[in-house]
Amino acid sequence: MTAAPTPSTPNNAPSAQPVATLLAEMVLQYAQRDASQALNDWLADALVQRTGTSPEAARSTADSITSYLQQSHHLRADLRAHVEQGKSRSSWVASQIERIASDHQASPADVAALSALLSGQTSAEGTPASPRDWNDISRIAFAKDLEQQQLLHTAGSVLEDGARQWASSAVDVWLQEQPHSAALAQKLLRGELDVNSATGLQATLAIATDIATRQGLLGGDLRQAQERGELIPEWFAQNTFIGTENARTLYAVGTGQLDASEAIDRMAETATASLVSTTRVVCRKIGGEMGHKLGMALGAKIPFLAPFAAPLGRKVGEFLGDTVGRIAGSAAGKVIHKGVELAKSGARAVVSAAKSVAQGAVNFAKSLVPSWF
Repeated sequence: MTAAPTPSTPNNAPSAQPVATLLAEMVLQYAQRDASQALNDWLADALVQRTGTSPEAARSTADSITSYLQQSHHLRADLRAHVEQGKSRSSWVASQIERIASDHQASPADVAALSALLSGQTSAEGTPASPRDWNDISRIAFAKDLEQQQLLHTAGSVLEDGARQWASSAVDVWLQEQPHSAALAQKLLRGELDVNSATGLQATLAIATDIATRQGLLGGDLRQAQERGELIPEWFAQNTFIGTENARTLYAVGTGQLDASEAIDRMAETATASLVSTTRVVCRKIGGEMGHKLGMALGAKIPFLAPFAAPLGRKVGEFLGDTVGRIAGSAAGKVIHKGVELAKSGARAVVSAAKSVAQGAVNFAKSLVPSWF
């Protein structure tokens, strides 16, 4: 894909309003849908009706998105339980890498390399930063580096905050007469939805973003990337999961339930669980005897790996999170904005402490997917 000549800005990017309005319309339809219809059937029908996608392809997309979200929620709960037992997050990451390797007949070092590639963590030469050998020492050292990378991504997104500022009040007026969708978004932000209900709302937002891409509302570059198979359904699910869960965390900061350091830690926890989920998905998609095929994939940097590591995805996630706040009402949006400002102190502390780590991190995919922003 040809890179954009200059970084996109609110002046040269597609308008936020059509995208945000589509998201809001989909949330409203989800809130009013016939509960007797299975979620994935409803999501597939929406994709068919709005884009003309074949029923089979639409159902496959819906299944992939909901499966990813369910898996990510499960992994994050497992990670929290692990840490609550007094164990480190890095030991959890290492054990998950080993589990994925076992499930797909791959070496842990290869799976670690894939995780590094997906997170944007590479060596100075641009190759995946992973251990040559997988042993008791290297596994934890690698997992700690990967954890630091997630902290840096999280801190950077809070400090940049560009997507939230761009979204502004694009849908405020439209939403004033939509109490059903507002109530649903408010419950998500307050943590009042169970996992199944939260997954349903997040899947709706992911499908809506997929639709926006197919309709060209996010620009021609993303639409072409999707047509080439570089934007697989899980890309939309990943960014929706991170964006909306981070919005919920920032809402908690804005209401005084979390302090800045707790917020950054929780957001990094979400990013870590999502990275493990993505690694598992990619291993499954490569398929077959992973020991051979994974090595080939890493060497060739197959197309659908790049969007997962690119900064663009985090920007899309931020926009989705902000839109949920707008759907919940102007008061909720202001609480999230307050949470962002309060969380910045924790983000600055992370960046300062991890500065030496950041110097060695290079995002290989930045030039492969033009930024929407």
